[in-house]
This record gives sequence, C-alpha cells and structure tokens, in this order.
Amino acid sequence: MPWETLATFAVVLVVLFLLSDWIGRHVQGIGLLLTERSTGAMVLAWLIFLPGIALHEASHWAAARVLGLRPSRLRVWPESRGRSVRMGYVDFRSGGTVRDSLVGMAPFITGCAILLGIALQVFGLAGVDGWRAAVRNLWQGMGKPDIWLYVYLIFTVSNGMMPSASDREPWGTLSLYLVVAVGGLYALDLLPSLSREAMSAIARGVQTLTYALSLAVLIDLPIAIAVGLTELFLGILKGQRVVY
Repeated sequence: MPWETLATFAVVLVVLFLLSDWIGRHVQGIGLLLTERSTGAMVLAWLIFLPGIALHEASHWAAARVLGLRPSRLRVWPESRGRSVRMGYVDFRSGGTVRDSLVGMAPFITGCAILLGIALQVFGLAGVDGWRAAVRNLWQGMGKPDIWLYVYLIFTVSNGMMPSASDREPWGTLSLYLVVAVGGLYALDLLPSLSREAMSAIARGVQTLTYALSLAVLIDLPIAIAVGLTELFLGILKGQRVVY
C-alpha cells in the first residue's frame, strides 16, 4: 500500500470532517440570526440536511438490528440537550465496545458507499488512474442535466455521515484493543501477508474512495463560502454576531 495513497485519503477525510462541522454550525448560526430563536436555528439546519440525517439514523438502526442490539426507537427530529443539539437518535441496547463501535461507524460506512456509487456511476471514476483524469471526469459530470440533484445528495450525505461525539465514545477502547491485538500478532510473527495483487486492488479501492470524498470536499467548499458570506451579511444587517 503506497503511503502517499493513505496520506491523501487521511487528509481529504480530515478536511471533509472539518468542513462538515463548520457548515453545520454556521447554518444554525444563519437560522439564529434570521429567527432569533434556537428552535429556528435547529429547524433550518434540519430541513437543509434532512436526507443525510435520515440516512445517519437509519444506518444506526439497521446496524443495531443486524448486531442484535434491539433498537427500540428511531427519531429524526431536532432537539436541544443543554448546550448541544442533536438532529435525531436511535435507542438500542449496549452490546459492548466492538458492537457499539460498529453501530457508531455505520453512518460513515453507508455514506462512503453512497458517495462511491455516485462517483462511479455518475462521474465515471471507475478505473481512473491519476488526479488529472479524475478532475477531467468530475468536470464532465458537472454538465449532466440532473447534476444538481446529485450535488445536493452528495452535500447532505457527506455532511450527515460523520460520526457524532456519542458515536465516537467507544472508539478509544476499541483502538486500544486493536493496537494490543495487532502488536501481539506482530511480535509473534502471525500477521497474515497479502499478495501483491490483493494489495494493489486495496490501493485502487482506497484511491477511488479518495476521489469520491474529494468530490464532496469540492462541493462543500463553495457552499461553506456562501454560508459564511450569508452569515456575515445578516450579521451586518442586524447588527448582531453569533458566538460559537
């Protein structure tokens, strides 16, 4: 696995996470400036991100169901909890570190699958080799008549698939388990080896997923600029400023 492939994937993922967090908070800031109510801010964000929110919670519910954690309630509606806001939630029985971590990762996995499917089917990124060819295919895909539907879908899915703080709670313990397990196998020389063909296939898959996530970043960037300018204009107009 080329290290530059993994490094590029990690950088794109971090940028997408930061953009998603920033856009989500500042969309609520616009709602607060418009309505001067926290409820109005929540509802505005909920309406804009609804498809991604529904996918996020449905992914939690499906994963909990498959893992035998008996999900009992699925809610797709915003509510305030102290100083935090959640756009929906799923109640399920805890199944320990591993199963709870898998439920927490389910929206991210589902979102990546959808973004990858759009990148392959709509933008023709299957088998693309190199960033120049990927950019050319992305640019050509933007000329399709129904592209705005896909742009909105990419925007809502990419901003709804990121794990929340509660989703990430069991990940610290799981990471420790994985480090100990991999370290033990390495020390005992029991780590399985993969063929060159398998590693090449994995590298191509990671590269294609990186293209798909990069497409989400390219869509989020101008939207983030538009959100920031809108918030700035409203703040000047009303003589107010949202403090985050």
